[in-house]
Amino acid sequence: MSQKSVLVIDDIEENSDIIQTKLSFAGYNVTVADDGETGIEIARRDKPDLILCDIMLPKMDGWDVLANLRDNAETAEIPVIFMTAYTTIQFSGEKRRAIERGAVDYLKKPFDLGEMLELVRKHIGP
Repeated sequence: MSQKSVLVIDDIEENSDIIQTKLSFAGYNVTVADDGETGIEIARRDKPDLILCDIMLPKMDGWDVLANLRDNAETAEIPVIFMTAYTTIQFSGEKRRAIERGAVDYLKKPFDLGEMLELVRKHIGP
């Protein structure tokens, strides 16, 4: 069985490093992009099994990344889990908006790495 792949799109290197370490240790092949445009390029090239995408990104935000992925037949079916540091009252509205636009789940930063790993496993398996 081949190793499942995860693309992490986050402009904060410390966040990406921590996520990459956790997922790699759990047996996933992890690629990192530090902006939305690069993330889309990698997604089209590598066709990862799942994408963890921050919403606040340089060049192209997570909403635009998600729309772009969903509009392309090659990437339309890749599960996307949004990550955000938004801690506003509108969190439940944001989560609903994310799901309506095609994300499969939504993590509020800072999140527990165990919770993140469980969501990844839920959507693509171990």
